[in-house]
Amino acid sequence: MNKERKQITRLSSRRIFVLIGALLLLLAAAVLAVAYSRSSARKSIEEGQVNRQALITPTPDPKASPASSPASAPSATATPIVIPKPAAVCFKDALDLRASADKVFQGAVVTFSSPGVKGGSNYGPVSYQWKSSAGKLRSNGLRARLDTSEFTTQTTVTVSIEAVSNDGVCRAASEEERISISPKYQPPVISLEIAEVKRGDPALSGDSAGAVCTGDRVNLRIGAAESDLKYEWQRRNCLSCISTTG
Repeated sequence: MNKERKQITRLSSRRIFVLIGALLLLLAAAVLAVAYSRSSARKSIEEGQVNRQALITPTPDPKASPASSPASAPSATATPIVIPKPAAVCFKDALDLRASADKVFQGAVVTFSSPGVKGGSNYGPVSYQWKSSAGKLRSNGLRARLDTSEFTTQTTVTVSIEAVSNDGVCRAASEEERISISPKYQPPVISLEIAEVKRGDPALSGDSAGAVCTGDRVNLRIGAAESDLKYEWQRRNCLSCISTTG
C-alpha cells in the first residue's frame, strides 16, 4: 500500500510540474504576443505621424528673414524654352520714286512719292530718309514736297529717297529725280509803231504825216528785247484786213 501511495504521489507531482510548466509557457507566449502587438502599434503610430507631417506645407513667417525662412530653401528652377528668332531676309535694294513734274517755274511746289520697300521678311521696322541737292524739301514718311520759291535763276535740283532697316543691315535707295526750275515767267515787253503809210489817194502820196485815211496802207513795226518770240496779229472785226510778214 505504501508503495502504491508513493507511486501515486510521484505521478501527481510530475503532473503538477508539467501543468505548471505548460502554464508558464502559455504565460510567456502571452507576454511575447502583447509585447509584439504593442511594438507593432507604436511603429504604425510613428509612421502615421511621419506621413501627416509630410503632407503639411510649412507656412513662412512674414517676420522671418529670407535666410531663416523655410521658403527660402533652394528649389529646382524650370529651364525656360527659348524659341529661335526667324532669320531676316532683306528687302530689294531698289526703291521706286515718282515726281509730279520734272520742269517747273519758280514758286511751284513739286511733290514726290514712293511705294516703299519690296520683298524680304522679318527685317523689322524701316525708316525712310529723303535727300535734296537744294531747296526746302519737307518729307513725311513716303511723301515729300519741294518748295521752289527761292530759285531766281535756272536751276536743276535732284531728289532721292533711302530706306534702312532698324538694325541697319538692310538698305535700299532710289534713283535721283531731276527737276528743272526756271525763273518765274515774266511776259515780254513789246512796242508797236507805224513804220510807213502808203496813201490810197495819189494827191496825198507825199504826205506821210497826219491821220490815216480810208484806202491807205499802213505798215506796223514791233520792237521787243527778246528775239525768240512768235507773233500773232489780230484786228477786231476785220481779220481779212491784216497781212503779216513776221
